[in-house]
Amino acid sequence: MQSKEDQVNAILVKAEGKMISMDHPVPCSTCHCVLNSREEQLEHYRSDAHIQKLQEKNRQKTGDSRSPLDVTKIEEVKTEEAVLKCDICKQEFKNDNAMHAHMQSKKHRRAAAEQQQ
Repeated sequence: MQSKEDQVNAILVKAEGKMISMDHPVPCSTCHCVLNSREEQLEHYRSDAHIQKLQEKNRQKTGDSRSPLDVTKIEEVKTEEAVLKCDICKQEFKNDNAMHAHMQSKKHRRAAAEQQQ
């Protein structure tokens, strides 16, 4: 059985197949930080701090009292279904092409500009 880190890395390797160009910084609404490149975004999403904050946010939102390990298993299943996420628009994407199209859309650019103001 793969370790949690190996599973996350395997999922992110799929996401890294095609690098998405970023015309502007992308905020992480979970950690309240700004990510300036695709590489920085992927590194941040792999970090223990981001994963822990995401788990805590999920437990608070759902009132879930299960252990973090149980929540991680659920999130891993969800991650396999939706590999990429736009925190600005709260949308998930199963492949790079869909996310790339979204990132280039007027709706996303407008939302990103409004969030930076």
